[in-house]
Amino acid sequence: MSQFVSAGPLPDLPTIPPLRVSALEAKPDVPPDWTSFVRLEPLGDGLSLNVFDFEPDADYTLSVAGPPTFCIAMYLDGRCRLALENGRTLEVIPGTLILFHAPRESGGRHQILGGNRVLCLDFRFTPEAIAALGITPLAPLLRAFDVDCSVQDAMLLGRPLPAALREIARDALHCPLAGAARGLYLRAKAMEALSHVIAVAQAEETSRVNLTRRDRDRVGVAARLLAERYNEPWTIPSLARAAGLNERKLKVGFRALLGRTVHAYLEEMRLDAAAQAMAEGAAITDVALSVGYANPSHFAKLFKRRFGSAPRAWQRQAARR
Repeated sequence: MSQFVSAGPLPDLPTIPPLRVSALEAKPDVPPDWTSFVRLEPLGDGLSLNVFDFEPDADYTLSVAGPPTFCIAMYLDGRCRLALENGRTLEVIPGTLILFHAPRESGGRHQILGGNRVLCLDFRFTPEAIAALGITPLAPLLRAFDVDCSVQDAMLLGRPLPAALREIARDALHCPLAGAARGLYLRAKAMEALSHVIAVAQAEETSRVNLTRRDRDRVGVAARLLAERYNEPWTIPSLARAAGLNERKLKVGFRALLGRTVHAYLEEMRLDAAAQAMAEGAAITDVALSVGYANPSHFAKLFKRRFGSAPRAWQRQAARR
């Protein structure tokens, strides 16, 4: 997609203070110490988890290089720019999924904009790990996504971050386990993220003949409308008109690109916004109305189904955290 859209409110982001790098250190010829703001956890068998948390006072443009890998990067906060070496630049905003596939060592540029916190979690798989899972070759599968940038055989693409992957990222960030239990849990999350990406790629390949590049961009516009204006009484016809897309392609596009129906995506945006407001102490009835639910009982039922607790109990638990 040529433009990215926010996947909506991002509840329960870590409250740890972001790391800062002073403008004095932000010289093009003096790269920062990456180990100070990148946490790498090897998970065994060619899998690893990286958490990138950085808030520079000035812009950085860094040259990066790495071994062969497949990377599922979920940007939860911040703005930055990514590019393969000699490739075009991708703009990243909060709620962006980046997929990167390089079958051999490759390099690129990572520009971090000063004054904003960039929080990203990514799972990485070596070629051997992918081969052991029986899903090689990977490149033909990824081409179903309409790749944004390809240089030689390296591929880089960005798209709105599906709600399911946001949940996976949040779960991994807040994993309370330690030792072997933590490793098993994070490996399971890595596999869950990979299975979701493959499922969406397969769905998009199935619907590819029906969705043009413009259609995909229009689906992105529709997702942004729901994420930013979730309290409005959207219907399929009204959303299709606002996004400039016919109703059939709107419904097919949401399933293929976001792995959700339009209704399910809107419900997730509303409930995530409600959870964020409730965590800040807002009254439950006021929250229900503010996100688009006139019936508090219906809101409570949906909230419990999504978060596992009734709104009042969930709010008490959030206040103790």
